[in-house]
Amino acid sequence: MIQSDVRPAAAALLAAVIEAVIEAVIEAGAMIRAEFHRSGGPRGGWATAPIDIAVDAVLNASLRALLPCAFVQKSAMSPPAADNVWVVAPRDGTRGFLARRRGSAVSVALLRDCRSILGVVFAPVGPDNRGDLIARAEGATLTRDDQAIQRGAAGEPAVVAMNADAANYAAQNHETLPGIRIRALPSPACRPALAAVAEVDAAVSLTRGLEH
Repeated sequence: MIQSDVRPAAAALLAAVIEAVIEAVIEAGAMIRAEFHRSGGPRGGWATAPIDIAVDAVLNASLRALLPCAFVQKSAMSPPAADNVWVVAPRDGTRGFLARRRGSAVSVALLRDCRSILGVVFAPVGPDNRGDLIARAEGATLTRDDQAIQRGAAGEPAVVAMNADAANYAAQNHETLPGIRIRALPSPACRPALAAVAEVDAAVSLTRGLEH
């Protein structure tokens, strides 16, 4: 969770930074959207897609120009020891994306002393082609598609966001979580983002190791 104990000057700087990050993420999202709707479907196999390399290059250049510092992919086991670190998933939810499921996402976080001070998650083709963009910088208001969001509860019954293949284990999930609705989403980044805006109550991943 992004904390809010930040001085006004620092908050103003982060507000400017996050606007530039959002622009970069939207540019990356346009590339992903075009690949998603490509004739013949998106290219790649299993948990890798060529579009990830292209998006990673765009984000690497944009973010480092904005704030020169370490740049690592989300799959890294731990961020490097540095004051500031960009942590990026050029497009997580790869298997769902290659299967033409909506809901994979670009996610960008800026860490300072291993603490998140900025985060942007953009699902460029989910739930529709307008996409879904959730963002917040430390000391600022949480936004969704540029609209301020007040955090609250998702309501009744409780909703838990899970892996895209959750429907394959419907009986087990409902036995484990009786009375709780399950929402299947390809992107591990989108699940907690949707919890932050109270569209779901909780986000979990039931895979071993890294999820793609």
